Amino acid sequence: MSVNLKPLIDQIPVVNWETASIKTTRYLPLNHRCILCIFPKYSRSFGTFDHAYPLMGRKVQAFMPPQGILLVASYLPQEWEVRFIDENVRTATKTDYQWADAVIVSGMHIQRPQINEINRLAHAEGKVTILGDPSVSGCPEYYPEFDILHLGKLGDGSDRMIEY
Repeated sequence: MSVNLKPLIDQIPVVNWETASIKTTRYLPLNHRCILCIFPKYSRSFGTFDHAYPLMGRKVQAFMPPQGILLVASYLPQEWEVRFIDENVRTATKTDYQWADAVIVSGMHIQRPQINEINRLAHAEGKVTILGDPSVSGCPEYYPEFDILHLGKLGDGSDRMIEY
């Protein structure tokens, strides 16, 4: 049996990288916002390779770069001020929380205690908290204290979250 894939292949969009632009939110903000994006410290475990860090000298401080929250930070309106903190490198301070209008957090199940602690600290400063990415998308019931749960990937829901 043979299948003709030509009709399907013809539907695949071709990207011209010379004319392509980076997509950012379509939302034009009415107000200035200060957004603090925090990636929680990983819990020590075999899966995060903590035991191997000393082999790399002082160059390695974390398991992998937090690509998801960096993408979200780049998607926010250019008119907004955005700060990013990877707590595997530096812990967010009270001053960081006080500066922000809202705190965006991202993480995996292994970071759940740290995710909830970031939420607690942000709420102590009266800040709106938003949680997105794999842990909350898989188990939103783990995070009832967050103000906004962003389930799934970047898209229309992200635009509505930004407008909020």
